[in-house]
Amino acid sequence: MAALRPTSRVPRIRVMAGGHIVIALTILLGVLASHTGQNVLHALVAALLAFQTVSGFRSFLGLRRLEVEVAPPARLDAGSEATLTVVVRNGKRRVAARSLEVDVVCEPPDALAVAPGWVGRLAPGEDVRLALPIRARRRGAVRFVEVRVASAYPCDLFRRMLRFPLGAPALVRPARREARPPDRGAADTAEGRARTASRTGDDLRGVRPWREGDAPKSIHWRSSARAGTLVVREDEARRRAPWTLVVAPDPRDPAALEADLEVAAALARAAVARGRAARLRLAGCERAFDLRDRAALASALDALARHVATDAPPPDGPAVGRAFLVGARARPPAGASLVERAPFPWVAPARPVPPVPAS
Repeated sequence: MAALRPTSRVPRIRVMAGGHIVIALTILLGVLASHTGQNVLHALVAALLAFQTVSGFRSFLGLRRLEVEVAPPARLDAGSEATLTVVVRNGKRRVAARSLEVDVVCEPPDALAVAPGWVGRLAPGEDVRLALPIRARRRGAVRFVEVRVASAYPCDLFRRMLRFPLGAPALVRPARREARPPDRGAADTAEGRARTASRTGDDLRGVRPWREGDAPKSIHWRSSARAGTLVVREDEARRRAPWTLVVAPDPRDPAALEADLEVAAALARAAVARGRAARLRLAGCERAFDLRDRAALASALDALARHVATDAPPPDGPAVGRAFLVGARARPPAGASLVERAPFPWVAPARPVPPVPAS
């Protein structure tokens, strides 16, 4: 959690609608008092001036010596919700802070929607922790610019505001979509069928832990009993063919580009979840991403989040096993034994992002 410092020790002041009315009334009564010489009008003008002075000074005193700590999320998924933790501490010894409004400013403003927070009373020396809901509206790189703490207490005549620069970057990844590609190993290809026809007992490569999608017939029950967990046979014919994800969306179609990136992210997540060897080739990137583990998956998802429309082709090179072509400009890689092109019927449609409620 990062501690922030305000841009100025003196809160910025803005006159509210009620304040304009009171100021105009004070000026009018002052002019009348100077021309008529009535003591009642002079006393009324003095009372209005004192009322404005106390109101402005009290709002300044409430924001004085406030400290703010923020823990913004570094990554989100488009269409999802998260929380931004803000801790507001009152460093004063005697004066309480009242009616505090907490807002977070983001750039671009249409990428993230952060709900405001409100604190009724913050006693001297105490702190309060706010969990502000965040809704990621679209994919891309965003930045939390600053945290604003304001108060119009006690009379809503003057609004004081403290600004705490944040400047924390964040990434909004493509929206989550569920992908359940049918398991097609090397036995589905012509080369695999030839090996299956001539298979002997010497083709057994060994056993490995059971993964989601493995057929029940491939479970090696004796080894599973010894190991205490499910293991399956792995031979040359049933070896899980690696995946190659070629992603090259059409840069002239923003809607199709976002849909293609969502499908690519869903395939990458499915590959890592199944323990499948996979490689992601994204247009505009100089190198491919080997999806070996969750850390490599995180790097690939970050690249998808930063992707911008480009005519540059994806990294080239030979491929082995199954290739998924995502995007109108994706081309089949050389050496792939099985090629499939989007749209895929086994990828769930994206959930619409709900509108942000009006504040």
